[in-house]
Amino acid sequence: MPTLSKSCLCLAFVLISGSAFSQGTTPPPELEKLKAVYDAELKRVTEVPKRRYLEALERLQAAYTKEGNLDKALLVKEEIQSISEAASAAPEIQLNERILYGSEWLWGSGGTLTLERNGNASHTAWSVPGLWKKMRDGTLSLLRPGGDPPMSVKFSDENLTNAVVTSHLGTTTTIKRVIKE
Repeated sequence: MPTLSKSCLCLAFVLISGSAFSQGTTPPPELEKLKAVYDAELKRVTEVPKRRYLEALERLQAAYTKEGNLDKALLVKEEIQSISEAASAAPEIQLNERILYGSEWLWGSGGTLTLERNGNASHTAWSVPGLWKKMRDGTLSLLRPGGDPPMSVKFSDENLTNAVVTSHLGTTTTIKRVIKE
């Protein structure tokens, strides 16, 4: 066998062996944790510019429509749709509770909820703190003081800026994260 063929055969074996090895191993938990924190932080910091961009696009589309510039308005509408589709095609939300430490949320029916690092949940309408914890399904369990069954908090966006809180009675309210710029 010529030397070039042996070299190619050896290279192919090394490449196949290397990829088979990397597919058979799982990344260490520390790496997964760092990646989750990085991904969540990246999403968090891009939420405000993305929202501003979408709002500006909507204003531009309205202006073009008002002027009768329908071709331009249609192009802007397509840009809005492409951004919205990209967001909806995002993978399931991976929740790392450390991202929520110290976060403040505007409660839809009034007041502010704060999620503390120690697992306490404070609401401006509660005289003593309740508790919160991350659940395996990516939701939060929120326990008000006073013995009511826990409420479920389900995030509605990958940036962890909006959520729906469902009580044990099935009533819902929305909460919106206070983003400090």
